[in-house]
Amino acid sequence: MVEIFNMHTMYAYCPDEVAKRNIKYAYSTFTSSVDSEAERIRSELTDFLSKNIFGIGNTESLMLNSGSEANEIALFLAKRRTGRSIVVSSNLAHSSVGYSAKKLDLESKVFAVDATTFQVSENDLLAYLEENGDKVAMLNATYGTTQLGTTEDFILSPRVREVCKSKGIGIHIDAAFGAFYLHQIGEVPPEWQKVFAEADSITVDPFKFVGFPTLGIVILKDPNYRALLDGEVTYFKGITTALGTTRSVMPAACALDIIKELGVGGLRKLSSDSLAKAHHITDELGKDGVEFLSDKRNVVVAIKMPDESALTSKLDALYGLGFYLSSVKIKSDNYDLFAMRIVTTPKPEMTLENIDRFITAFRSLK
Repeated sequence: MVEIFNMHTMYAYCPDEVAKRNIKYAYSTFTSSVDSEAERIRSELTDFLSKNIFGIGNTESLMLNSGSEANEIALFLAKRRTGRSIVVSSNLAHSSVGYSAKKLDLESKVFAVDATTFQVSENDLLAYLEENGDKVAMLNATYGTTQLGTTEDFILSPRVREVCKSKGIGIHIDAAFGAFYLHQIGEVPPEWQKVFAEADSITVDPFKFVGFPTLGIVILKDPNYRALLDGEVTYFKGITTALGTTRSVMPAACALDIIKELGVGGLRKLSSDSLAKAHHITDELGKDGVEFLSDKRNVVVAIKMPDESALTSKLDALYGLGFYLSSVKIKSDNYDLFAMRIVTTPKPEMTLENIDRFITAFRSLK
């Protein structure tokens, strides 16, 4: 039986000793309002993320089970706050945005990105928001798309943010993945710092970088947002019991433990090492004339495929050689784009030795 090297999952760095050290938190939950240790962990982790990842001041947060759940809660809060029925995003937005809209009985307005720049037309977006803004609950912008690792730069436009403010539209930044890889930790690009500071909510998923599964966090600019969740459980003095799920403290404790142990410098090295591995793949395959769907050099490597049939064939052939890649399918009325995706997050199996094995296997299929 061929051993399978999973090259596309966005797993984190979490040494066994960290998990063992924090196993004591496995049965603690963020539900209880009287667990002071859980609250300390939540507060310290939120503080680090807010200040060192997003470059903003004090914020509130909700500890959840995944980035997808964090997006759903952000959408729910926007609907609850505005009473509106539409969420606006691009066709590069994470699938959880569209799925959550369906669950919450919201309409999705999806803008197709340009097939070359992978950006939404700012003029088209502005025209829509100007005309329909009084119906829009939330505008979603992604900082690090899971398909390509790109940023959705329409949100950098002061005009877009001004229209959102004047129309009362919530701004949500899905930075679940990109927060740890698209800028130096502790050094937020000024233009994005403005965006993060003005956003109503931000999704971040430490498990895509450091820590133990499962963990997703929604950071909230306004602490009053948490009150919009209500408290449904009358027999238990809890925090956000309306979310309906018990969430273990252990994943957050592991993430915070690693952050404290490595410090900003160690976290930067972990991120830059992941980037270097992605660059190694693109540099080596680039010598063979391999094209990539996006030329943005980040930890997502999307190897361009001519069509869906070629994509399926290549994925199957590589799986037979022991390498599991995922597919990228970006579709609109005007184009269909396909690629095979590798993600070089710091999961244990993502070693240079394994990467070189993959490169050799890929070349053998020519």
